[in-house]
Amino acid sequence: MLTYQEAQQLQTLIQQEAPKVEARILPEVGQPDYYYLAIYLDGQPRFVVRSLDQWHRRKKTLK
Repeated sequence: MLTYQEAQQLQTLIQQEAPKVEARILPEVGQPDYYYLAIYLDGQPRFVVRSLDQWHRRKKTLK
């Protein structure tokens, strides 16, 4: 799980690595102090990311 600051840092990294992707910060359900990133491509939701490692694994699926 990510704090808001960590989510912002990951969002910035994602925007640098994949400028066509939109990364939205959303709160974790039942965990008000933690967040995740919803990844959108061409306005369509693709997947969620809760860590840097997960982003690196999942970004390969974006085409």
